[in-house]
Amino acid sequence: MAALGEFGMLFVLLVFLPGVLGYSALDTGWLLLALALGAFFIGGGTPHIERRIGARGVARLGLALEVVGIVGLGFSFGMTMSP
Repeated sequence: MAALGEFGMLFVLLVFLPGVLGYSALDTGWLLLALALGAFFIGGGTPHIERRIGARGVARLGLALEVVGIVGLGFSFGMTMSP
């Protein structure tokens, strides 16, 4: 279920960034590259974290970090956006 929300957020970002914020395709690509690199690098550290806090702890930590990221993203856009 969490994957559905994550992929939904990526889809919305691909439409929102160029359509509402006026980002170019290249700027949107750079932003998504940063997201992909973060996922790539944390993937290598996940087994070490899992040994320390368990699989359930890794899932909770991941969901908590995703909530923090989405809330931060919302605050970075602001409340007074117009196309």
